[in-house]
Amino acid sequence: MNNNKVKFTSEIINKIFRDPSIQYGLKEFEEYRPEEVLEISEKEKGKYYINCLKRNKDILVFNAEKNLAKPEEIIRQLWIHKLNKYYGYSLERIDLEKDIRFGHE
Repeated sequence: MNNNKVKFTSEIINKIFRDPSIQYGLKEFEEYRPEEVLEISEKEKGKYYINCLKRNKDILVFNAEKNLAKPEEIIRQLWIHKLNKYYGYSLERIDLEKDIRFGHE
């Protein structure tokens, strides 16, 4: 990824994780430098998206107009990356948004 994209992604990640209490969630991924692993792009004015590593679709992560951030999606993508690259899980073995039932049926 070129330096401009890394810088842009880093700026958006900083806007998403502006609150120090939620920045704590990024500590698990310090060795990956999230701004180099993930690529955030502006698809519409003020709306920033990340391409899901598993589903290969764009996911809204920050809406500047509404000041709406989705830090959980950044964390999800970093976990997918870590499971795939560090632990060696293939993307085919990773499910997202899977229903799980507990208790009696």
